[in-house]
Amino acid sequence: MESNHHSHIVMHSFLHSKMGKLYIFQALLSFAKSMIGVFVPVYLFKIGFEIHQILLYVMITSIFVLLALPIATKLIKKIGFKYTIFATIPIYLLHILTINFIQTNNYIYIISSALFGIYCAMFWPAYHTEVIKNSDKKHMSSQIGNIQIIVTLVSTLAPLIGGYILENQNFLTLFTIAGILILIGIIPLLMSVDIKLDHYKFSSKAYLKVIKSKKHKNCIRAFAAQGIDTFLLLIIWPIIIFILFKGNFFTFGTFVTIVSLITVLIVYFIKQYFDKMNKEKILKKTFRTISIGWLMRSLTFVFGFLYLYFVEGVLKIAQNVGGILFSSIFYSNANKLEKYLDYIITREIVIHTIRIMLLAILIPVFFYIKGNLVTLSSLLIIGIITSWIIGGFKEINPENL
Repeated sequence: MESNHHSHIVMHSFLHSKMGKLYIFQALLSFAKSMIGVFVPVYLFKIGFEIHQILLYVMITSIFVLLALPIATKLIKKIGFKYTIFATIPIYLLHILTINFIQTNNYIYIISSALFGIYCAMFWPAYHTEVIKNSDKKHMSSQIGNIQIIVTLVSTLAPLIGGYILENQNFLTLFTIAGILILIGIIPLLMSVDIKLDHYKFSSKAYLKVIKSKKHKNCIRAFAAQGIDTFLLLIIWPIIIFILFKGNFFTFGTFVTIVSLITVLIVYFIKQYFDKMNKEKILKKTFRTISIGWLMRSLTFVFGFLYLYFVEGVLKIAQNVGGILFSSIFYSNANKLEKYLDYIITREIVIHTIRIMLLAILIPVFFYIKGNLVTLSSLLIIGIITSWIIGGFKEINPENL
């Protein structure tokens, strides 16, 4: 009886805390997105899109992120952060819905990628601000660790379920289930107190000024490297794994699930020490491991499945730890700044600008060269450099502000 009462108090506290509501929202959103999102590049590949066409899809997304950011900031100023996040849900669902019809119309291809760009431009600045303003500064790394565990945990079964549905049902069924979960997930967030932004202006004219800024050189380098690193991780690497698994969605989903489960257990036990660590030193060591890991990944097609499981198991742990520490430093930096939204938007600008520059080179190359397992694997070597740069990400010194 007493135990049940204690559990009720803990649950009540969790549901009514600011971060608790954010955890619930992120859990359901991540589950829904993981059922679908992990399959978008491989789905396009499976239905016959060439590598250069998939890269163009990603490039259009990044272009629309840059175009939509000024509009996103105006929306945030007008309706607040949580309602901006709410406004992104129909845009994301419409983006997913368009993927189901992408083969039948070239305009749908452009609309789908553009919608995802608009979603990213609106969602990420608002979401990052919610985390910054709702987290406890003293326990930020641990709380970011909680988010990372939730995201990884709920995303563990999602690719398996998503893969099963795609193999046995259709994309529309998957879309319907994901949509319902996302709409349920937004309810706790809507119950939280909103953050208002009274005086803020950010226009497209500021883009060049932000990228050339010497004030946060270290941060801009890290953001640029992250833009390329996540492109390799979320677009190129899933296609390589998909080719290795001979185009089977369920097998691919099973692989992602097994690796994620191992990762969750390890991160759960070590996250409590993150706030006591020297974040910059651990970040550097972690991303140097990931840097070597990109080289190991590039050789997967030579050594086969057992090698793949081993490499991905080790790297998934490193990437989760590195991601928690990177996010912790990023949020800590933003907290020190009066114009924290400038810092958040700078990250988005740099990430997508560097992707556009890289893709402007890769698209013509893959237009003439067949995107097979070997040529795609050779791209992973870029990750050796980008991970090394990300590992050098540092906290801002308040004295220099």
